[in-house]
Amino acid sequence: MVNRSLELDDDYTVVGGKPITLRPRPPVERGDPLSHDEWYEVQDSEGRIRDPDKIKKIIFRGGVKPSLRIVWKFLLGLYPWDSTRDEREVILKNKSQEYHRMKQQWQSISKDQEDRWADYSARKSLIEKDVTRTDRELPFFADDSSRNLQTLNDILMTYVMYNFDLGYVQGMSDLLSPLLCTLQDEVETFWCFVSFMERTKHNFDMDQAGMKKQLGQVYQILCIMAPDLSQYLVSVEANNMFFCFRWLLVLLKREFSPDDIMVLWEVLGIYR
Repeated sequence: MVNRSLELDDDYTVVGGKPITLRPRPPVERGDPLSHDEWYEVQDSEGRIRDPDKIKKIIFRGGVKPSLRIVWKFLLGLYPWDSTRDEREVILKNKSQEYHRMKQQWQSISKDQEDRWADYSARKSLIEKDVTRTDRELPFFADDSSRNLQTLNDILMTYVMYNFDLGYVQGMSDLLSPLLCTLQDEVETFWCFVSFMERTKHNFDMDQAGMKKQLGQVYQILCIMAPDLSQYLVSVEANNMFFCFRWLLVLLKREFSPDDIMVLWEVLGIYR
């Protein structure tokens, strides 16, 4: 049976190299969130986005108005920036058909089949456990009989069929939850999640290579920005930065409020 939870190896340490200095950084001032007027003025008569770079710069400086998070579908690659409204309808129709085909695959697995398929059974069990404890303090997921909890489960199970090599790892439900809360559409959320996972999949490598690399990068930044603190961490044998593991794994999602994490992800360029 496969255990798809992640823990760091005990013998992992960050090794310091040559001193690193940063090049001069241009000042970046915070701006206002992307507004409806700014969004619609870059669209042509058929709905193409004529200047996606302008939109990305505005988002980088100020995020997106909560009522305008349709933009996520573009940032996450569900729709090409140069697609027309008619083309987006066709894309969504095709994506919907593909999603439901994959969903039907796991829904049609019998109990006898599941009993003989240990990897699948283990992932299904882990998803069920994680879904019941994901963001239950939010009204969107608070009710035990909530359709939203079932949708969260269904998207994660379908992702297992989409990418069985990766399957499901603890923490993925944390990345999916804000997408579902915002988009509130099963098919669109699934495909945005697929794109999101493609960009963050190395966080869930079983050899932990992706996480180890990021922990090392955090330590290097600390050596530059706060050398006294970095030396203190060395003195207490904490320069492996294990305490940052959760922050990096789920992109600080458990450290901030839902509203703040959405803005943070946008501004950090997670979706670009």
